[in-house]
Amino acid sequence: MATIDERELAETALTRLRADEEVESDEWPPVARRFERARERVGLTLDGIAALLGIAKSEYWDIEFHDDEAFLCFSVVELRKIATILGEPLEALLFGSDFDAPTTRISFAAIAERLRALAATEGLTIEELGHRVGWELEPVMSDPQALGEFNLIGLSDVCHAIGVDWVTALLD
Repeated sequence: MATIDERELAETALTRLRADEEVESDEWPPVARRFERARERVGLTLDGIAALLGIAKSEYWDIEFHDDEAFLCFSVVELRKIATILGEPLEALLFGSDFDAPTTRISFAAIAERLRALAATEGLTIEELGHRVGWELEPVMSDPQALGEFNLIGLSDVCHAIGVDWVTALLD
C-alpha cells in the first residue's frame, strides 16, 4: 500500500479552496485523531485543554472531530499554543510524525518585507495587494506578528502570493 503524503493532501485541499471549490473532510490530512491522541498522551481532558487555551470545550473539541478545523478555524498562534501544551511539533500534528519538516524558517517580518516588495514591484498599494491575495494585509505591514492571527489557509495564501513555503513560517 502506498504511503499517503499528508502535506500533499493539505496542498491539494488548499489549492481547491483558492479555486473556490468544495473540499470534503476526507480530503484533508487526518489531523483530528493526532490532536486527540496527543491530548490523551499528556493526560488532559477536553475541559482541561480548553481551559488552558481559554476557549470553550466545544470550540477545542472541533479540532479533534474535524480534520479541516486545524486549517480553517484556528490561528497560527492558537495552533502553536496547542502544540506546545501537547508537547508535539506543530508540523507533526498537521502532517504526521514521518513528515520531514523544512530546515529553513521564514519570519513573519521577512514575509511582510516580501509583501511590501511585491506591492512596489507591481505598482500596487498594500490594500490592492490584499484584495488580490484575499486577506487584509495592512495590519501585517504595521505589525508582522499579525500574521499569527491568520488561520493556516490565510498564511498559505499570503505565502503563496510571494512564492514562500507556508510551512516554513509555522514556527519562528
